[in-house]
Amino acid sequence: MRPMVTSADLLIVKVGGSLFSDKMTDRQLDEQALQTYAQLMASLYRNAPGHVIMISGGGSYGHHAVRCIDESDELSLLSLGMINFELKCVWHEQLKRCGIKSYPLHLASMTSCVNRENFDSSAKFVNKLLYAKYLPLVTGDALLNEQGVLEVVGSDYVAGAFKDLEFNKIRIVIMTDVPGVLQKSATGQFETIKEIDQFNDPAQWLWETPEGDTSGAMQGKIAALLKQAKWGAECFIVEGQACLKNPRWLFEEHSDWPEEFKSTQIIWRENNAKDTEGY
Repeated sequence: MRPMVTSADLLIVKVGGSLFSDKMTDRQLDEQALQTYAQLMASLYRNAPGHVIMISGGGSYGHHAVRCIDESDELSLLSLGMINFELKCVWHEQLKRCGIKSYPLHLASMTSCVNRENFDSSAKFVNKLLYAKYLPLVTGDALLNEQGVLEVVGSDYVAGAFKDLEFNKIRIVIMTDVPGVLQKSATGQFETIKEIDQFNDPAQWLWETPEGDTSGAMQGKIAALLKQAKWGAECFIVEGQACLKNPRWLFEEHSDWPEEFKSTQIIWRENNAKDTEGY
């Protein structure tokens, strides 16, 4: 077992697609944003080599691929993995320029899934990568489900494939373009909800699903992180821009995060009698 690295023993960071592309376009990227977030991931890697996994949102690659899927042709789902592998290669080159050895993973060749929640273990190989000080790099993909049918598993969900890794405490951070999950205050201002669990009333969550979004936007992120919190991960939604100044505190205890940094923690609670069906 690896020694603990401050608070989080393994940090899984998703760089949301909205941070580096316009989801309505076909494979168009913001090169400056790619460089900026590659540098952020490089900083995290240098702080704790072997303790970081990067997930990339699909952005203009993955969302466009899903929109183009032919529902009458199951094999057309394979195009998602192919197109997203192109995106992983773009990130790989950016990270290489930062001096980081990333390893693009084709998730569909490593695992299958049940309801986007339970994955066949791919821990052995990924553990080897982390011990060798690689930065595993993953995206959403089309995976076989338990019925042997291909199913789209978006990037918000793929962290579940790493729950069996040899770490004491796994923290999952989704970076997006807003400071967590927002609600309107009594004065009409937007404010960040500090915590959400499976018993919260969804009516209080403010989200707007952009045209062309195929992942459920903020609602999809919450649903995915609730699944991951259920198996024990510590889960957060944060604003990517706010992480750029000093991302290293993402490893620290949540209570030590800067007060001005807004985030929403997604928590699974066991001690409430309310019906949790649907999560």
